[in-house]
Parts: sequence; C-alpha cells; structure tokens
Amino acid sequence: MTPTNDTKNDTDEYVAEIYKGLALTSKIWIYGGIPALVIGTVGNLLTIAVLLRAESFRSMSFGLLLIFLSLVDIGVLNTELLRYILIGLSEGANDPQSISDAGCRAFEFFRRVFIYLSAWTLVLVTIERLLSLVFHLRAMRLCNRKCAVMSWICVILCVVGVNLFHPIKGMHFGVALDGTFACKTRDNQTHAYKVYPWVDLCLSSLIPGIIILVMNVIVVCHIRRVRLERLQMVRDCGSARDSGMTRMLIAISVLFLLLTLPANSVLTVLATRDWKPPKEWVVPTEIAYKVAVFLTVLNSACNFMVYCVAGAKFRAELVLCLRCSRRQPQAPEINGIEMTKFRSQSPDRLRRTSLHNVYDRNISFKKRDLVAT
Repeated sequence: MTPTNDTKNDTDEYVAEIYKGLALTSKIWIYGGIPALVIGTVGNLLTIAVLLRAESFRSMSFGLLLIFLSLVDIGVLNTELLRYILIGLSEGANDPQSISDAGCRAFEFFRRVFIYLSAWTLVLVTIERLLSLVFHLRAMRLCNRKCAVMSWICVILCVVGVNLFHPIKGMHFGVALDGTFACKTRDNQTHAYKVYPWVDLCLSSLIPGIIILVMNVIVVCHIRRVRLERLQMVRDCGSARDSGMTRMLIAISVLFLLLTLPANSVLTVLATRDWKPPKEWVVPTEIAYKVAVFLTVLNSACNFMVYCVAGAKFRAELVLCLRCSRRQPQAPEINGIEMTKFRSQSPDRLRRTSLHNVYDRNISFKKRDLVAT
C-alpha cells in the first residue's frame, strides 16, 4: 500500500518536531555542557594530582577510592557529556555514536559502564568510611589499599558483565525515522529495552542511593554519639581528621542523590513509553529527557567543587599543589633544642650531644642558684 499525502505530511511534521526539539535542547549543551565538561575534567585532574601528592591521602584506602572515583567521572564526562555537546553544536547532524556499527556498540557499552562505576565507586567510599569509623578495631585489616583495589576490580567485573548485553545483542547500526543511519536498538529486543531502563534505575541510582543514604545516617549517628560521650577515636579516625573526610563524603553523597535519583526516574519513565510519542509531546519529551541526562552527568563534574568547599585539608593540599611547594615538616625539639642542628650527625653522636646539652644546662642552673644565694 502506497503512503497517502496525509501520511507523508504527518511524517514530515513529526520529523520537523524532532529537529525543533533538538534545536532547543542544543542550547543546554552549548551553554551548560561545555563549561561543565571543562570544569569537571580539569577539576577531576586536579583532584587526582592533590590526592597523589598528599601522603595522608595517598596512603589511605579512602584517598585511593577517591582517585578511582575521579577517573570514572572523567570517563563519564568524556563519553556521555562530550557526545551531547557535539550533537548540540551540530543540532543533531554529528553524533559520534552514529559513525559506524563498531562505534555504536562500543560507545553504548562504555557509556553505561562509566555511569554504573561512578555510583558503585561512591558506594565503596561510603563502605570504607563506615568500617573505619564504626568498626575501627578491624579497620587496619579491612580498610587498606589492597582491599580497596580488589573491591574495585570486583565492581568493574560485575558492571561489565551486566552491560555486555548492549554491544552483543542490544544495539546496532540501523535506519532512523528521518531515513539516515543511526545507532538504535534491534527490533527483536524491544521488550528487553522496556525492562532495561528499570535495571539502569536500580543499579545506577536507586540501590546505590539507598545504600549510601543508610550508611551515611549510621556514620553521622556514630560520630554524634562519640562526640557526646567525648571519646577519642583511634588513629586515622580521629575527630579532627575524620570530620573533614566525613563532611566530604556526606556532601558528595547528597549531591549524588539529588542529581541522579530524580533524573534517572525521569529517564526511566520516558524510556518505557512508546518509542513514538504523540506529535505535540515530542518537544516537551525531548527537553525533559535532555535536562535529566544533563543533571545525571553534572554529578561527575561537581565533586571537585564539593571537595574544596567541604574539605579544609583538601583545600590546603590544593593550595600547596598549585604553588608547586611542599609543606616543610616542623623540626622536633629535645629540651628546647631544635633537631635541625644535628641532622648531619649520627644517631649515637646526636644522643650524646643532646645529653651533654642537658648536663651543661643543669650545671649552668646550679651555678646561677649559687650566685643568687
């Protein structure tokens, strides 16, 4: 059956509405996405530099996991956000995901892997803080760099396994509504992609968000109880040091919940609707979808600013890193005598010299007392 003129006109009007929505949402990526990409990438690189430079962060599993989180956030920004920026600059003409079949599969896979890893790396950071605070007697055995690396590798393997469906059976290079070739879901996997948005919601936002929320509540209650009882925490969990780290953790956790959970809920609702919404809903649906995507990706660009605002120790290390200087350790003293005077001496001679200084000082005190009498 040949299409009638009315059907052809409806199709043309529908495609025109799609391009109208793309033109409106392109401003989001031009005026919001480009600054977020630059600030987020530079901020995460500075975060990695500060954490690697500071011995107090580098030697702890908490700092190592924050380095992993920054690396994953760079991956999110340079896959998901960069793609939409290029689409916005060209108003839909240049989509990196629609260059080839291999690019379509690879881009879809890595995009989802980085988003999942961002959420579950933050879960690992929260678990590390909870163990080091609440179960501090076992913290030295559980919260070390080896356990952190092994846990992160296990998370990577699980995330990769969950997302292998998309490059193998889910996505392919096909014909879009406007007749051009684009990356799209396979026709025989339509039912799967009505279920997968709920999987994305649960694994990238809902379940990690619940875990992070519950553990942060436990951490806050524990710190409050310890402060009320005026108990001193063990090493690496002291009230002064840990309060800054805990503030950083709570701040990035709250940011994660606020930006990802509502946005992923919107993305899930829109993805489970009919693939072809009514013509009058094309532009509002496109705007809601792109705003939700932008808020989700914005979470990966804001962690550096959260570290600077909530972490006084991180700010101090950042200033030293930007000045390319190193904090000079304060020279210890023995009876008021600075040890810097004896750095070139051997330990035995240093001990004898310090004892002679103490003896000479005692003799001078006795002479002064005899003169006074």
